[in-house]
Amino acid sequence: MDLAKPDPRPLRVRLLHVVYVFAAMSGWRLDHLNVAWVVGGVLSLTTAQVLIRSHDPRLSLSYFVFSLLFYYGGNTVFLMSKLPARMVARWGEDRAYRIYETILALMFMNQGLGVGCIGSLTLGPRWLLPGSPTLLWVIGAGLCAVGIIVKVWATVVVGVDVYYYRDMFLDRPVSPFVASGPYRVFRNPMYGIGQLHAYGVVVLMSGSWNGLMAAAACHALIYVFYFTAEMPFIQRTYLTRASVVPLPENLLAPGSHG
Repeated sequence: MDLAKPDPRPLRVRLLHVVYVFAAMSGWRLDHLNVAWVVGGVLSLTTAQVLIRSHDPRLSLSYFVFSLLFYYGGNTVFLMSKLPARMVARWGEDRAYRIYETILALMFMNQGLGVGCIGSLTLGPRWLLPGSPTLLWVIGAGLCAVGIIVKVWATVVVGVDVYYYRDMFLDRPVSPFVASGPYRVFRNPMYGIGQLHAYGVVVLMSGSWNGLMAAAACHALIYVFYFTAEMPFIQRTYLTRASVVPLPENLLAPGSHG
């Protein structure tokens, strides 16, 4: 979808699509939900709530580390392996991708919940951010607004399928590469400025250094994933077609996925 061109759809339809995109980014792709997705999501939310209420640093840290290994480690290893091709060979593209998509959604959820668990810990005055509550609220709200707007906008442009790594799973393009919307301004709208909302949520929720450190760890690891798994995919899948199909100048920019 090119936001540089007028969208002929009614405003209500466009707003509903933005809501759908935001839910999908949070791990709830409403048109693809299944029993495993819903049950796994509810269990993830319940686990996080129990950990937050228990206020046990060891349990929260263990869960956070699990969420990092589950998403960044698991997704990187999986997409670089031959498992996607084997799944497609056994179940076909649609069913195989739906299985992966369900697991990926749980990765998204647990990664965010892991940051929340770390951010909710009260470790003493030294771990609190300096500044008045009003100032912290303004900073946190500003970071949330900028990060969410840019990331939702970028996802609307590239499509939810790309956000959920459908192209990397199938090892082929699933839509034309775009250079519109925030990609005209930022080289990495999703992996860069689109991650600011995580810092904003932590500031609003607890104003803690531990929460900021957790958000920063996730931010760094998404770039590790990009350079380890996504960049080779882009070079192999898109750049080899450059002599046939002209590619946008910002093709190598991080942030084409979630």
